[in-house]
Amino acid sequence: MVREFEWKAVVGDKVDFAEKLSSPPSWRSHSARSWFKSYPSTMKPDIEDPQKPDQFTSSSDLNDGFVLRGTLTRFIHINMNVENVRMTYIVKRREYRKRPATVPENDTTFEHSYVDTLLDLRLPEDGDRALTDKAMNPSIQAKLYEEIKATVSDDHDEITEEDTQKMPYLKAVILEGLRKHPLGHFALPHKAAEDMDVGGYLIPKGATVNFMVSEMGRDEREWENPMQFMPERFLPGGDGEGVDMTGSKRIRMMPFGVGRRMCAGINTAMLHLEYFVANMVREFEWKAVVGDKVDFAEKLSSPPSWRSHSARSWCSGASIKRAFNQWLMLLLAFLVALFILLSLRKCGGRSRVPPGPLAVPVLGNLLWLSHSSADLEPLLRRLIAVYGPVVSLRVGSHLSIFVADRRVAHAALVERGAALADRPEVTRALLGENGNTISRGNYGPTWRLLRRNLVAETLHPSRARAAFAPARSWARRALVDGLVGGGAVLADAFRHAMFCLLVLMCFGEWLDEAAVRAIGDAQHGWLLHYATKMKVFAFCPAVTKHIFRGRIQTSLALRRRQKELFMPLISARRERKNQLAERAVPEKETTTFEHSYVDTLLDIKLPEDGGDRALTDDEMVRLCSEFLDAGTDTMSTTLQWIMAELVKNPSIQSKLHDEIKSKTSDDHDEITEEDTQKMPYLKAVILEGLRKHPPGHFALPHKAAEDMEVGGYLIPKGATVNFMVAEMGRDEKEWENPMEFMPERFLPGGDGEGVDVTGSKGIRMMPFGVGRRICAGLNTAMLHLEYFVANMVREFEWREIAGEEVDFAEKLEFTTVMAKPLRAQLYHPNTLAGQRDGARAHQQWLHDILLQDVRDPTLPHVDPGVLLALGMAIPELGDSGDGIEPCILCQRVRDDLERLGELPDALPTLMDNLAILTGVLLLPLLVFLRDVTSRRRRRLPPGPPAVPLFGNLLWLRHSAAELEPLLLKLFDKYGPVVTLRIGWRLSIFVADRHLAHAALVGAGATLADRPRTATSMLLGVSENHHALQLRRHVAAAPPQPRTLQQSRVDQFTPARVWARRVLMEKLRETTSGVSGGGGDAPPNVTEAFQHAVFCLLLLMCFGERLHEHAVRDIEDAERAWLLYISKKTSVFFFLPWITKHLFRGRLEAGHALLRRQKELFVPLIEARREYKKLASQGLPPARETTFQHSYVDTLLDVKIPEEGNRSLTDGEIVTLCSEFLNAGTDTTSTGLQWIMAELVKNPAVQEKLHAEINATCGDDGELLERSVRDKDNKMPYLNPVVMEGLRKHPPSHTLLPHKAAEDIDVGGYLIPKGATVNFMVAEIGRDEREWEKPMEFIPERFLAGGDGDGVDVTGSREIRMMPFGAGRRICAGLNVGVMHLEYFVGSMVMEFEWKEVAGDEVEFAEKLEFTTAMAKPLLVFLKL
Repeated sequence: MVREFEWKAVVGDKVDFAEKLSSPPSWRSHSARSWFKSYPSTMKPDIEDPQKPDQFTSSSDLNDGFVLRGTLTRFIHINMNVENVRMTYIVKRREYRKRPATVPENDTTFEHSYVDTLLDLRLPEDGDRALTDKAMNPSIQAKLYEEIKATVSDDHDEITEEDTQKMPYLKAVILEGLRKHPLGHFALPHKAAEDMDVGGYLIPKGATVNFMVSEMGRDEREWENPMQFMPERFLPGGDGEGVDMTGSKRIRMMPFGVGRRMCAGINTAMLHLEYFVANMVREFEWKAVVGDKVDFAEKLSSPPSWRSHSARSWCSGASIKRAFNQWLMLLLAFLVALFILLSLRKCGGRSRVPPGPLAVPVLGNLLWLSHSSADLEPLLRRLIAVYGPVVSLRVGSHLSIFVADRRVAHAALVERGAALADRPEVTRALLGENGNTISRGNYGPTWRLLRRNLVAETLHPSRARAAFAPARSWARRALVDGLVGGGAVLADAFRHAMFCLLVLMCFGEWLDEAAVRAIGDAQHGWLLHYATKMKVFAFCPAVTKHIFRGRIQTSLALRRRQKELFMPLISARRERKNQLAERAVPEKETTTFEHSYVDTLLDIKLPEDGGDRALTDDEMVRLCSEFLDAGTDTMSTTLQWIMAELVKNPSIQSKLHDEIKSKTSDDHDEITEEDTQKMPYLKAVILEGLRKHPPGHFALPHKAAEDMEVGGYLIPKGATVNFMVAEMGRDEKEWENPMEFMPERFLPGGDGEGVDVTGSKGIRMMPFGVGRRICAGLNTAMLHLEYFVANMVREFEWREIAGEEVDFAEKLEFTTVMAKPLRAQLYHPNTLAGQRDGARAHQQWLHDILLQDVRDPTLPHVDPGVLLALGMAIPELGDSGDGIEPCILCQRVRDDLERLGELPDALPTLMDNLAILTGVLLLPLLVFLRDVTSRRRRRLPPGPPAVPLFGNLLWLRHSAAELEPLLLKLFDKYGPVVTLRIGWRLSIFVADRHLAHAALVGAGATLADRPRTATSMLLGVSENHHALQLRRHVAAAPPQPRTLQQSRVDQFTPARVWARRVLMEKLRETTSGVSGGGGDAPPNVTEAFQHAVFCLLLLMCFGERLHEHAVRDIEDAERAWLLYISKKTSVFFFLPWITKHLFRGRLEAGHALLRRQKELFVPLIEARREYKKLASQGLPPARETTFQHSYVDTLLDVKIPEEGNRSLTDGEIVTLCSEFLNAGTDTTSTGLQWIMAELVKNPAVQEKLHAEINATCGDDGELLERSVRDKDNKMPYLNPVVMEGLRKHPPSHTLLPHKAAEDIDVGGYLIPKGATVNFMVAEIGRDEREWEKPMEFIPERFLAGGDGDGVDVTGSREIRMMPFGAGRRICAGLNVGVMHLEYFVGSMVMEFEWKEVAGDEVEFAEKLEFTTAMAKPLLVFLKL
């Protein structure tokens, strides 16, 4: 391979040496399905016989049937047939050996094989019997290439095995690869045949002994730099010279095992490895892909097994989860009953523990059944009113104590501070972390050393003021620029400025925007995962660590990502320190600061038994992550609250501005830290903001190191103690009018004069915590708040937006933020030249800060501080008591948690199973009620037997993917109208054209609604899009033409021409190799169809011709959303009140996809909003790619009359835009694929169509577009071709479902109110009673005299085909869809001759995806 190719890393894709444990691939091909198809019919298992009770009729049985029995049956059948296949070839080999020693039977037969040796083998232990059938790096690359080139001449086609024996460096490369990356990290296990002593240890008879191959090959005591890839180590003089890979003399590496069970194929394996590596390096140069670094992270992977895809999904999917949940539910029910009994017998105990509501052992307080953790703060207020200022709550078996009294807090945190200096810990051990951090580390010498380093070396006032003054000035300019530039949300500008400042303080580098964003993304991923996925470990971690080990692996992967980003920055600081220590002058970098937090970490020495040691890289990464998290969100949240109060209280803002003006001169660019020290009113404003709006309403929890008594209450050892910061700062007994914003209270004579914010003398407010774990950054935080508030008040005048008052409602996130984010008008005073009579003239201009809250304010949210208060410590969120306050890195984490809705309680697994238990207990009652009500419905269409609540029993044997063939069988049995039940939902399927017309046209108003899906309700997606009003805006007639009306469609002619050009270019690209004779594989043209149609619809939707990468981003987002809807949401059709708990991860994924849509769509919507504003003022658009009209323009004009003529929200516009894109992309591209496939299969039809197009338009694409658009009837054959394609291959075989608004009678059948009605489009278009030879492609049927002449595709007169639906909910884009199909089909036939690929016939088998697509995608030969 090295001889044949030069091997280089793909540009942007660095070689990844991450390891993955994998077993060998099995006998099967791509899947069990492809294996099954590849069998001769005589060898297939007879699993389709319905008379055999132990067999399933489809792969879905493994998911939905009797899981254990069905899987065992399928396993036996598959294994039997695997053996049959193997035996076929073994028998052939036996026959071959019996032949005379002549020429082989055919060219594919070799003289020797492994089977031959097995046939000759005799087992001496068993009478010499024969075996039964059943027992059978770039510089390194360059160096290797040079060796190959020197050994093998260029006239050789390949490197032979003899050539490789002359290449010592090649062998060294292979050995180094096997040493560093052995295929299996464990040797196959050995079994002890008797008791034996090894190294002083007893290995008993029968024990399994495993040998860790990778650890031996990477042993630092045996190998120099074992984690580096150094083939030279196996050359003379290296530490691996002469290594014995068989291990007979000494074991240093054992990739093939050692001893009697050593791999029999060791020599052959080495031969093959040398042969292929050499030829690949010779043939290619291998390079990393640009921007895609090779990742050597390892992953343990299982091999492909005997099972089919469905069997895999059974083994790892919902069936095992369901079975496990059932067993777990029964176990929990038993434990609950047992512990309730024990609790009733128990008396006495800890009677002095603070009071609280009723609690049950293991489960905790019963109130968690009716309250979520999002309700914790209002719930605690009610409990405090009942039980007093100290309350106990139990979350599972964990005791949490909440303190709202300032005196008790002082006694606990100051007087008994040492006993409460620890933190509760849940996941630290699971992640393999040693706790050497400031926020989560337990109190002790190491913690004191780390905190002392942070306070003295980085956050000390002298250091913070002098060293980081340029950093603050830079962050201030970034903040001002963001506000002037009209940032989307004020909070975003605050947050970004704070994060940039902290990154600079941490790493001492002015990083570019991309690097800052990358670090932000890493922190975002970690925080989001920890807050949403790791809470399960608060309950029975000894069990949940096994059940949810995947979450632990994800956490470790996220930590690795942080390390990848941080370590280059840390290494850069280490190198700089080394240069300074050597008195060498480091390269002068304008982006480098003299001091950083990392510098101090590099100097730390931790005292340990073996002597002082430096921090490890992992420890430094965690400390840096903690530093970044510490102040970002607390600072930005506090800034937002303070500025909101100044907006709401203009007199306070004016007074503060006057103080600033009096203390500084106008010739200064900014207010410095020294200036703020002369402003007492500024400090009072900051303190009042922290008192009334502390960023965290709870201090991070403390853990009692011993039993202790505080305020007459016993706090037992191990209990979590939480302090309610907001309640103390708003205590009416301590503060006058505490809910009013009165900075004067902190001036001389006020009730807050001289308040001690550290709480050492007494606690009246504690926004930074109190005691030994008080925030280490208290002084720095005050410095930053004073600096930024003063400069923002000096820079702008902050005012309320007219008609939009500041709302001080709170919302719990990672901090306590404004439920309605701050929106304000900012006025910038600009000094004019000259002064007249001592009075300054001021010119003001208004800066509208376009604040768009794309978040859903109706969803509840959870403060991580609350989760921490319940004993679920979240790392890196900081501490309001130990130096790092709870925070979040970026707005996107907030948005993510918002979209997830209410976070589950602290016992998710328990609550899920309780929900199941409740459902099981209610089942008999529901079945009884269902039976009673079902007796009334005698006239329903017939259907198979159904069980109330669960639906039809056939779902135990059939999956949704088999619905259409199943319905065809049911139609044969019950008639053209069939009833099915999916869970409790009644669905009626209609396959008769007359009944479809009676329902959709005759009773159209009654069937004009859509059923609302459980998914939309669970995701909070509004499906009530006011269809009539919105449809009118899509397809209205003059004088107000809308997007799909003909006169408006004409305006999109340039868009269609552009999309045609995109399509032609894609087809030429994909066919260049084939048409040019290059021998490439025939192209799959489906992607070209989809991309061109999507580009056209995207332009029509947003009126912008976007760049390729922007189109791909939106296309990927829409594809992911459709895939999610089709693959992941079907589980919610059945018992959604239970499945929403069991599959909440899928709901979280749905929210994330919806957020992604908003991220991509809202900027485009804003651009159209700005475009309309410019157009109304008679100004030209800002960009040349802007079209005069778009679908979004019409949505911005929509007013909903049912809701006070309100405009559509951004969320509704995003949903409608997504609907617009999805409605046409797959349907049109699927229609194109089917039509072109028919033209390939029917060359006479294609030739006739080409002749018509050529005679009418020649090669003029614009003339073709105009002819299609104007319907000039110059190409009468083109429309029949498209119509015949839509008849035979409608993109969707069923219409979108309709919902009955009331009981109706159709064809003598009752369709009850609320039932879902579905219409079988394909069956109606292929009805043999209506169409002659319906399964043949005959476009002539739509010409004069054909059986389709004059067919009404709208179905208003009668229904014979309905690819676009019929009645009131007929597709609004019918005419546009047909026009686009005609235009693209005509263009492709004009441009290319479409032919079948030799030996690869077009197949018309169907596959259900988003639409009904070709099971085998269309592969063609295109000839220009």
